[in-house]
This record gives sequence, C-alpha cells and structure tokens, in this order.
Amino acid sequence: ASSGSGTYCPVEVNTVDGFQGREKDIIIFSTVRSEGSKTIGFLRDRRRMNVGLSRARASLMVVGNQTKLNTDSKWGKLVEICKEEEVVYDVTKPYTTYFKREFTAEALDKRQEKIKIEKEREERAKLKKLQEWEAIQEASIAQGENDDNDDEEDQQENEQDLEEAENANLELTTEMEVDNSHKEAEKPKKPEGRVTRSRTPRKTK
Repeated sequence: ASSGSGTYCPVEVNTVDGFQGREKDIIIFSTVRSEGSKTIGFLRDRRRMNVGLSRARASLMVVGNQTKLNTDSKWGKLVEICKEEEVVYDVTKPYTTYFKREFTAEALDKRQEKIKIEKEREERAKLKKLQEWEAIQEASIAQGENDDNDDEEDQQENEQDLEEAENANLELTTEMEVDNSHKEAEKPKKPEGRVTRSRTPRKTK
C-alpha cells in the first residue's frame, strides 16, 4: 500500500469490507469503540465479525475494549475463550514500555511454557477421569459375571434338588408297589374250579 506522501507502506490498512475474500499472514483487527458510544455499532454484524476474524493465515491480534465487547453475547464469548487460553493482554500505559516488557522473546517463552503446563494438567485430569470410568466399567462387568455365575449355580442347585425329589418319589412309588405285591401274596387264594355242594336226599312219605 502507498501512504499519502506516495512512499510505500509495508502495512496495509483497510476496512473489514475491504478485506472480503482476501487473506494476510498477520492481521490486526481493531474493534475500538469506547469514546462516547454505548453500543458496539457495526461490530454487531455477525458477517463482519466473521470476516474480520478469518482473514489471518498465521496470526490474529484483536484490539478492543473488553468492557465494551462484553456487552455483546458473541464478542463476550470470544473474550471468555481468549481468557481461558490465556491470550488476553491488558495493555497499560506507557504503551511503549508495556510492549517492550510483555512481548520480549523471554516473556513470550514463559507464557507459552505456562500454557503448556496448564494443558498438560488438563490432559492428566482427563486421563484420570477416563481411567476412573474404565475402572467403574470393569467393576460393573465383573459384577455382572459374578451375578451370572451365581444364577448358574442356583440353577444347577435347583436342577439337583429336582432330580433328588424325582428320585425320592420314584423310590417311594417302588416301595408302595412292593408293599402292595406282598399284601396280594398274603391274601388266601380261592380254590380254583366250580364248587359243588352235596344235597341231602329228601325223605318220601
């Protein structure tokens, strides 16, 4: 881009609409609306918000007033996410001193190391929860197998009791049949054939 004096400027300055359909490696997105404004104005347009946040290929820096942006739900959510990722910088005066102090290589390395440690802590917490969940699942499966084994043992015992009852009933039936056969044998036998009775001859007068 060219400046007003006709000299070349390595930084291109343009509106959100001017960057529609274009990309740059590094984008500084200015959302400053603090002076005498009660709303965030054109920033409420979700299409402009989408364009402004998606033009950078490698690095995006959003400059704005947190208090003002938090009055909008979408921008407030973005500020919340950035705070969770620890990428929000509260700029203080004098600005030159602030940027020299906060954006040195050493300061950035410390911040990256802090973020790395925090992410590792979160990963360990997630892994611990996963292990606890797997332990609960294994315990539940083991309990289910024990219950199945108990049911199988109960079924075997019931089958055994039924078999014993059937055997006892069979023995009782056999004993009753033997007793009946003995009683039948002890009964006196009737003479076989026809029994004739002798008649006394009648006397004639």
